[in-house]
Amino acid sequence: MSTSNTPTTFPELPIAGVGRRLAALMYDLLILMGLMMVYGFVALPVASAIGGLNCQPEAMDYSPCVGGPIYQLGAVAVIAGYFFGPGVWLGKLLVCAPGVSS
Repeated sequence: MSTSNTPTTFPELPIAGVGRRLAALMYDLLILMGLMMVYGFVALPVASAIGGLNCQPEAMDYSPCVGGPIYQLGAVAVIAGYFFGPGVWLGKLLVCAPGVSS
């Protein structure tokens, strides 16, 4: 009978080092940048149709046309959805479930 060294509970897993944590942070930031690009691509036409654009080309101050509180609230919702959304919880359930092999 062979014994397996595979951890079965979360505390038995090795602690990630600083380099691995920084790499995970960069990975998350790349995904968030992509999500924010998609959100901006969708939010700009929606804001244009609703009339939420605040462009003032004569001011010459290079302020963004979309940047109101509703746009910012949507951006926060996208970021929160990435970190706290159902996919994260489902992934944690699948990864940390003992006896589940991939």
